[in-house]
Amino acid sequence: METINERIDFVIKAKAGSRPGFAKLIGVSPQYVNKISSPGGSVGLEPILTILRLYPDIDARWLLLGEGEPYVVPESVRDFRRRIGGRIDYLLAVEKYLPVMEPEEIEDLESVVGGGYPDPSRIPFWELKLEERNRILAERVQKAMEVGVCKTRSDEK
Repeated sequence: METINERIDFVIKAKAGSRPGFAKLIGVSPQYVNKISSPGGSVGLEPILTILRLYPDIDARWLLLGEGEPYVVPESVRDFRRRIGGRIDYLLAVEKYLPVMEPEEIEDLESVVGGGYPDPSRIPFWELKLEERNRILAERVQKAMEVGVCKTRSDEK
């Protein structure tokens, strides 16, 4: 978002839902809100202050200058989100192997959710088991199609 008008429009839609709703909320005309939130519209200090008072989680530097992120986020929270994102990515990558994991491996994985990571050396083993499972399923579908149990791929389900 390059212009202050675009940033104001973003805040209005994210926080108030609509321009008319925002106009009603702050007690101004819808035309005024359209003016400040449309490209090229003139923006004074008062609407900026109103937005910052109403929504203290909006970053003033971002709203005024377009620098940073729309929401005020402490560094500790940003760091935690990065760590969570990394953990989620890893868990999603491992999740596809659940159908072929042994009960003990699933138990180990449960401990990962609360702490560490599963042993990465197990991934090639799970990959082979997953390929084998998929091959067996494909063979069963093929046999079912041959004997007329299902006629199309959509019948597989």
